[in-house]
Amino acid sequence: MKWDVIVIGAGPAGSFTAQKIAASGFKVALLEEDSTIGEPLQCSGLISPRALEIAGVDDDIVINRLRGLRVFSPLGATLQVENSRVYALAIDRVGLDRKLAQKALNAGAVLFTNTEAKGLEYFPGGVPGCGY
Repeated sequence: MKWDVIVIGAGPAGSFTAQKIAASGFKVALLEEDSTIGEPLQCSGLISPRALEIAGVDDDIVINRLRGLRVFSPLGATLQVENSRVYALAIDRVGLDRKLAQKALNAGAVLFTNTEAKGLEYFPGGVPGCGY
C-alpha cells in the first residue's frame, strides 16, 4: 500500500496528528512500537482543560479537577492557591492515548503495533519500498 504520511508513535501527539491528516483525505500509517496503546505508561496524566478540549475526547477520562495548588519551598515558605476555577485535570492517561488512537483509526489511519522505526533516510521523490 502507498502511504502519504507515516506517523511514528501513537501517543497523544502522534495519534492526534494522524487523525487530523487522515481526516483530510491522506493515507496515513501510524506506527507504535508497543503492542498495546498507552502501555507501558510513560507520562503523567495531568493536563489543562484546554488540552482536553483540543483533543476532542469525552471527559469520562477525567479523574479529578484541580482547583488549587500548594507549593513548598526548600526554605520553608509555602504558596497556596485555591479557587473555583479548574487549573488542571488529573486524567486516565492510558485512556487518553487509546481514545486518540481510536479517533485516528476512525478517520482512516491504519495502526501498526509492535512496529519500531529504526531509521529514516530521505530519497527525492519518495521512500523506496513504499510504492513511490
